[in-house]
Amino acid sequence: MGRIFISTLHSRDRYDVACHLQSLKDDYLVVIRHDADQIKQEVNFFIIRIAGLVLIISIFVGIGTMIVLEKMVITPILNLRLDLIKAGKSISNNQEPPKFYSASTQRHDELGDVISAFMQMFTQIHQAITERQQAEEALRVEKEKSVQLLLNVLPQTIAEQLKKQPGLIADRFEQATILFADITDFTGLASQISPTELVSLLNQIFSSFDRLAERHGLEKIKTIGDAYMVVGGLPKPRKDHAEAIADMALDMQQEIYRFKREDNKIINIRIGINTGPVVAGVIGLKKFSYDLWGDAVNIASRMESHGKIGEIQVSSSTYELLKHQYVLEKRGIVQVKGRGEMITYWLKSRQPTPVESQVKTNGHRQAPSFQGGEPMT
Repeated sequence: MGRIFISTLHSRDRYDVACHLQSLKDDYLVVIRHDADQIKQEVNFFIIRIAGLVLIISIFVGIGTMIVLEKMVITPILNLRLDLIKAGKSISNNQEPPKFYSASTQRHDELGDVISAFMQMFTQIHQAITERQQAEEALRVEKEKSVQLLLNVLPQTIAEQLKKQPGLIADRFEQATILFADITDFTGLASQISPTELVSLLNQIFSSFDRLAERHGLEKIKTIGDAYMVVGGLPKPRKDHAEAIADMALDMQQEIYRFKREDNKIINIRIGINTGPVVAGVIGLKKFSYDLWGDAVNIASRMESHGKIGEIQVSSSTYELLKHQYVLEKRGIVQVKGRGEMITYWLKSRQPTPVESQVKTNGHRQAPSFQGGEPMT
């Protein structure tokens, strides 16, 4: 066998192999040529086809995967996100539990476990918040009841002071006007009607007095049996305390006429008024009471008990504060228990204004007489 020669042409796309065969008698050269140009093109086309096929398959697989994931994972997660937002708004705005998107389907996978845990958590939180709000509302109602009960026995300013600073509350007022009113012949009335009717009538009368006290800005102190006690000038001082008490006393006389006994007899009251220094304070541990002490209180009580039915008796100290604005009649010297002789007055009415006086004067003028068609002079 002879020598072999190998050569490449055209960028290694073509191969030539030459071999000199010595076995032959003559000199022969065997040449084999391999052209790979067409094969390479086929290989390139094959690679392109495979790549395109892989790309198409990848696109379809990706789209299919996205569709499946959107239905099974993405959409439920987005719905769960919306449910979380709705749950937060529902709790913040104290609304009824909303209809959640996640509750429309039942899942038995990990995401289903998350949704189930969320629903249980929201139910527990909403129930706990509802119970807390109900407890707070009940507490608020009870607190309002307690405050209202406290205001029924104490003035508002004293009740607020007692809530802020529990303890002994006592103040001295240099001048206040006290009124005592008593329903006359109450014992006889009690023997004629039933207890229910008696309490009902007494409640109606004293309730009307309470409205008068509120209208005139006065402070009701207490009722004892058929007696009613009210004061002006405390706990918030005011300069016109005597005038306010006088106006209420006159209104009480008019108000009592609205009530009748079963035998149609008129119910009468006796009123006494005095002005002077008093001490006011709260006493009691469980049942609070706002009360007054002082000589002025005792004198006011004596003005009522030593008065007359249907009259308003005032002391000289009250007279000095009312004499320029009210019509008062001097009663004279009265022997008062525990005080001796005292000069007292009857409060009749408020002095008429100039306009009222003019109207009254005109009303008293007699009309001219006429005779024969001509007025007589």
